Amino acid sequence: MGSRAVGKSIRVLSAFILAGAGALAAGGAGAAPIPVEMTTADGVVPGTATTYSISVVGDDGGPRNIFPADTSDNGVWTWPGSNPNFPEFLSFGQAETMTVTFSAPVPLSDVVFGINSTSASASTVSFAGGSATTGDVNLEDTLQIYTGPTGGATYNAGTGSITAVGQDQSVMLGSTSADTLTSLTLAAGASDGGADGYTVFLGFDQPVVAAPEPTSLLLLSGGLIGLGLLRRRHLRR
Repeated sequence: MGSRAVGKSIRVLSAFILAGAGALAAGGAGAAPIPVEMTTADGVVPGTATTYSISVVGDDGGPRNIFPADTSDNGVWTWPGSNPNFPEFLSFGQAETMTVTFSAPVPLSDVVFGINSTSASASTVSFAGGSATTGDVNLEDTLQIYTGPTGGATYNAGTGSITAVGQDQSVMLGSTSADTLTSLTLAAGASDGGADGYTVFLGFDQPVVAAPEPTSLLLLSGGLIGLGLLRRRHLRR
């Protein structure tokens, strides 16, 4: 094979490799929802040996689980179809405080929490026992699939406050920060705007790596195999 033919073959195979690598990168950069595992029970932080305990005051309705597998309103989080799906602590209008205590520091990015179906009220988030601050909370989404027409509750990172200005508003909060905490407290306001109550909830981030698309793998592997064969043939000559 002449040098021109070899050069052309290399250019073609390189194009395959670049196309495959580009497709893989694009697939990995997609904004797929982050899987979370919701819980109302003491346990172990997924993927670690760190234990946690949950203390709730004011949950006169107790833990409940009535929502099926779904995805948050703007697609930030998703919770799968395992049982239970979306457990939470219910209060029928009185103030409700959830405190989560960890046996060792955990990154804030592991934790998801929030308030559901509260009305015209203010709540407060705080962290202790590590470097995490309320300003580290940077993933926010409403749960409007469960709320009224007035929109979602809002979160103020500077003060750690959650504010609902209308009927049945909700917010789901998380972070990408590696700053740590050993304690999380969510002190919820005392208004649900009706007889159905409002809730506070806790979950843990379940990051997954998306599987590459078969076409991308074929392009990349085909190009690499082709280059290997071409080099082998060239060496034999």
